[in-house]
Amino acid sequence: MDKIDYKKVYSMLYKASAKKAAVVDIPTLQFIAIRGEGEPGSDLFTQSIQALYGIAYTISMSHANDDLQIPNFQRFVCPPLEGHWSTINGAEYDGVDQSVFEWELRIMMPEFVSEKYFEKARSIVSAKKNNPKFDEVALITRESKKHCVMMHIGSFDTEIKTFKTMETYVKENGYRRKSRDHEEIYLSDFRRVSSDKLKTVLAFEVGE
Repeated sequence: MDKIDYKKVYSMLYKASAKKAAVVDIPTLQFIAIRGEGEPGSDLFTQSIQALYGIAYTISMSHANDDLQIPNFQRFVCPPLEGHWSTINGAEYDGVDQSVFEWELRIMMPEFVSEKYFEKARSIVSAKKNNPKFDEVALITRESKKHCVMMHIGSFDTEIKTFKTMETYVKENGYRRKSRDHEEIYLSDFRRVSSDKLKTVLAFEVGE
């Protein structure tokens, strides 16, 4: 049986164009998520990512685990890591001081993953691996919203150019950016791919 690939199911999001911005309706989805503050290269940030993937892979492989048999389970490809980025108390980011960052890291989960089985998966993986961040991971729901999206290819440090293109598109098409917060979907493993080849979907919420 083929696995569900949510990058194909929600292609309007995961396959955003690198040449042109677009406004899309993102449906209500659920995620496993963890919040934090400070530099994205910190040990806490890394531990948070490891905790998310530990739980996500435990759930995605639950069909092979007698202790975690999820009703209505369908095999699926583990979706990519995402991040919601803002600053503490709305502080202005000067391009240098990353300690002002406030973030929520998350990985999308199918509808059949209930709170009960999420907690069971978290318990199973936390018993095997020593990571203090497991207890901070939660199962959340993100309500349907309208976003401007565009693919950014290159270093995270050059995202501002893509955001400017997106903001111009929004204004020219009768929308407005609702806040300075933004979201990123990491289609490349930034630990293994050179910065000039990174593929990241950028998004921010818009209104009319």
